[in-house]
Amino acid sequence: MRKILTLFLIATICNSAFCENSVHLKKGDVAPYEGDLLTPPYAEKVKYHLINEENLSLQVESYKKVVSLQSNNFDLSQKNLDSCNAQNDKLAGEVQSSRSMSNIERIGWFALGAFLTGLVSYGATKALK
Repeated sequence: MRKILTLFLIATICNSAFCENSVHLKKGDVAPYEGDLLTPPYAEKVKYHLINEENLSLQVESYKKVVSLQSNNFDLSQKNLDSCNAQNDKLAGEVQSSRSMSNIERIGWFALGAFLTGLVSYGATKALK
């Protein structure tokens, strides 16, 4: 794109360089308008540069879309990661709280175990007599 812009500026500013590759026509000559007619090789060169400029413009637009999509993808991935981290922290907290037993709960389980052991022992001694 810069090449085409530079070429256009040089052709516009340096009219003498442009005139070396053109032929001036007046009204009534072979062409029905007054202006400059480019020589076939120079016209091909200008045509090539114009096509190249259009292709480069399409590539630039494509690259802009790619960068935009990559940025959006990164943002979505970051949000997904943040959400997963938050859920992971929440679940880890719930697991930790479910693992920890209070002293009263531990004493209760111990007392229940002692009671059941005594009950089984009492039942076994009664059954054996």
